[in-house]
Order: sequence, then C-alpha cells, then structure tokens
Amino acid sequence: MSRMNRAPDGATIGERGRMSENPRRIMPPEALTRSSDVERWFIRMERYFRAADVPDNRRAAMVQYHMDEAIRDVLSALEVEETDDYDKLKTTLFRVFVVNNSD
Repeated sequence: MSRMNRAPDGATIGERGRMSENPRRIMPPEALTRSSDVERWFIRMERYFRAADVPDNRRAAMVQYHMDEAIRDVLSALEVEETDDYDKLKTTLFRVFVVNNSD
C-alpha cells in the first residue's frame, strides 16, 4: 500500500473517513403512511430508539420526521401541532389510525 492511501500515523477514526466507531449503521423503519400497521410501526420505531440510543426528548421529533405528507396532513386537519411530547403524539396517531381504519 502506498503512503498516499494510508491514514497518517496517529490518525483517529474520523480522520480515516469512518462515520463512527460502530461500523454498523442503524436504520430507522420506513416512513409511517396511511397504510401502515401503526402498532407494528411503533414497535419497530421504539426498537430503533433503543438501538440508536435516541434520547427521550428527541423521540417525538423523530416520529414526526418519519411520517409521510398524508399523515402530516391528517394531523394538521385535526389541528394537532408539532409536539415534543412523544406519548401524546403516539396516542394521537393511534386514534387517527383507528378512525381511518374503521371506515
């Protein structure tokens, strides 16, 4: 290996171009959609929270980020504002899915 392709002596993980010390990248579940099984989706999302060590105060934001536009539109129509309260958001989404799936 030529000197040009090697990391300099004493290089840290970041200087070698790696994203983190953990070589495995943990991926969140697919976006929550109107056709999602909301219970299973939350089970997968909560597994992701544990595996990725997502702090409690970031969980509501992560859920809101992983919703598609149709779900955001439903919440907006119900005048549900963006929230940092994970439990409140989860309860609201369960209610929305029960209402939408009982049609």
